[in-house]
Amino acid sequence: MSAAFLVSSFALGAWIYLLGFRGMFWRARERDDHPSPDPLAWPSVVAVVPARDEAELIVQSLSSLLAQDYPGDFRVILVDDQSTDDTAKLAEGLNKDGRLTVLRGTARPPGWTGNSGPSSRASSIRANCISRIVSGSPMPNHAYEGQSSSSRRAREHDNLVMVSLMAKLRCESLAERFLIPAFVFFFQMLFPFSWVNRSDHPMAAAAAVACC
Repeated sequence: MSAAFLVSSFALGAWIYLLGFRGMFWRARERDDHPSPDPLAWPSVVAVVPARDEAELIVQSLSSLLAQDYPGDFRVILVDDQSTDDTAKLAEGLNKDGRLTVLRGTARPPGWTGNSGPSSRASSIRANCISRIVSGSPMPNHAYEGQSSSSRRAREHDNLVMVSLMAKLRCESLAERFLIPAFVFFFQMLFPFSWVNRSDHPMAAAAAVACC
């Protein structure tokens, strides 16, 4: 049996599995487009945003968060992870109505990398937000308008413990148009949304925005 035959047989088997036995992820049927009634009460929401050196996009991203149509109390906390640019200064300039708080991150513990430091800081903030719904919103290029309201409606209507929505990602440059759809597609391949949305399936996943 030739090596070419073995390789082609393996590739064929992989494609059969992906297309027929991987939760039909390629159909992209899991969408938040069904209307849900308003909850009886709109609880407070705190969006915790870890960011580092995001001066180029921080104004756009935070402005999108602050433009939420959420009917209840809504606040944003930016945890600045020791940025070397004007991330914190630009963010503070957006605090027009007192809904935005900018916290300066401390040095990360030895061995910690990436968002682990500000995310840990955000976790302590979550613990102090008694009876509040908390959304974690990493930077940079997302649009969040309407997500808090739709998350809360879905959580109340479907009696869910957590709602995780994929934010609208910016696709303007050629690289973004080429890479971002592929990222979402392969994310669904790894974590088929039809499996994630089943309470009897062990697979779990969460996107940029989670409503707990």
